Amino acid sequence: MDGSTGDLQGTWTLNGSSIKSFIIDHPVHEDRYLAHACTESPNAGVEYWGETTLDDAGQAIVTLPDYFEALTLKDGRAVAVNTRTDEIRNASATYPTDGTFRIHGAPGVRMTWIVAARTGPEVADPARGEYHVQEVPLTAAGIASIDLKPEQVAELLAEHESGVFTLVDARTGMDL
Repeated sequence: MDGSTGDLQGTWTLNGSSIKSFIIDHPVHEDRYLAHACTESPNAGVEYWGETTLDDAGQAIVTLPDYFEALTLKDGRAVAVNTRTDEIRNASATYPTDGTFRIHGAPGVRMTWIVAARTGPEVADPARGEYHVQEVPLTAAGIASIDLKPEQVAELLAEHESGVFTLVDARTGMDL
């Protein structure tokens, strides 16, 4: 698109920042799905953000979603914490295990936190296959030239190819 802003009909929006969202099977509750959006990283992973206030002892226990352990690898997790004040205060966090971590700092301080973790089991289990990124033109012929899995995605794209691959210039409303 040469850096142009536009919309790809369907789930994706291309607006200069390549916002991506997707739905996956819930790793714990078979009757549910998870809707996720992507941030850019060289690692396949997830992030969870939040805020809490430290108690009178200067601690807070943060509980992550019930599926966190099932969705992520045990190694390579990271926690970052910051105070919500303009004062410089020391704070730290423990390593996330069993779906929780603890923040330590000054009593009563409001904290923000972010947890990043690599996902699995695809990353950790070679028996599940390898992933290779293959760039193809965003056309019906380009998509047809690859072995797209799962097959249902390939079938869905084939059924709706005339509308799925239409790029629209957001400024003019004209097809690109």
